[in-house]
Amino acid sequence: MIDNQWGYGPVLNVDCTEHNDVYIISLKGDLLFNELDDAEKLFMEKIALKPRVIGLNCKSLVSLDSSGLGLFIKFKKESEKSNTRLLFLNITDHISTLFDASKLDSMFELMSESDFKKTYLS
Repeated sequence: MIDNQWGYGPVLNVDCTEHNDVYIISLKGDLLFNELDDAEKLFMEKIALKPRVIGLNCKSLVSLDSSGLGLFIKFKKESEKSNTRLLFLNITDHISTLFDASKLDSMFELMSESDFKKTYLS
């Protein structure tokens, strides 16, 4: 992980929890141009395992730029190639506004964390 310009540690933290063939990747912080590597590396490692579902938990995602949106598009394409369902969980109002403005809201499947747990983890 790259330290940010103020030296406080990484701007983005990425974590994954696994439940059989369902993964939840949690993004915490800012998904910006210079912070994409960890998220992309983890996603690509998990998608290679061909899980049934990947949930991207965005509850603690503070912001993203066009590079972050591009990475989400890449995740969607990789998911389709591996027949994995990709769901975006807990989208904040700020991120939802970006999805709407960039016309990506129809491309991504959104779900609440509670609905995701009921549907895929019960």
